[in-house]
Amino acid sequence: MQIFFIIPLILFLSFFIFIIYFFYKAVQKGNSYKNEPRISAPAKLVEKRNYVSNSFTYYYGTFEFGTGDRIELRIPAERVGLIIEGDEGELTFQGDMFIDFGQEIY
Repeated sequence: MQIFFIIPLILFLSFFIFIIYFFYKAVQKGNSYKNEPRISAPAKLVEKRNYVSNSFTYYYGTFEFGTGDRIELRIPAERVGLIIEGDEGELTFQGDMFIDFGQEIY
């Protein structure tokens, strides 16, 4: 009879530990961004793509620097429509977090 009480308890504790672990990892990643330097450099948006998962759409942009180096960053949905492939400007990022992209106006 005790097994019917132990199994739900083990499942509940496993779920609780799972939630705490992912919360800890999210906080740890947020803190690592704070330790990264904020970098601004001239760059060009060479590619945009999106990833749809369930009811969420994530947007990504690949930026190329003058040295030929590239970085892919997730772009907030409210900014993705304002930049198009081929745009050049000042990219600001911290770690792998997009901060801003100021396009040059000709």
